[in-house]
Amino acid sequence: MITGDSNSGKSRILERYTRDTFTDSNQITIGVEFTTKFITLDNGFVIKLQLWDTAGAEQYRSITTSYYRGAHAVILCYDITNLTSFNNLDYWLQQVKYCTDKNCVLSLCANKVDIMFNNPHLREVVRE
Repeated sequence: MITGDSNSGKSRILERYTRDTFTDSNQITIGVEFTTKFITLDNGFVIKLQLWDTAGAEQYRSITTSYYRGAHAVILCYDITNLTSFNNLDYWLQQVKYCTDKNCVLSLCANKVDIMFNNPHLREVVRE
């Protein structure tokens, strides 16, 4: 599962990972979107990943939290060109902790780093 503020780039991360494509689209996710990816391990075993992309918009938050239940891993995503998306990670982390099992793996993803390389003045979240 991937979660975080609206416009933090969650859908684009999953698009790149699952289809190896990237579209410069600002189309918002409504509720939750679902995609799959098959991964072949070194031993030949095939794993089917079910990837859930949650909406970050406030009006969908009550819907998306129900999808956290049963998640084995959650990526908390923020946009380095948007300090508010970073500051809101506390909210997203609390939602994930409240709704998932204690063994759920959490990962933090700083997104839109490519924008910073071309326009360093747009960076709002410092590395530290």
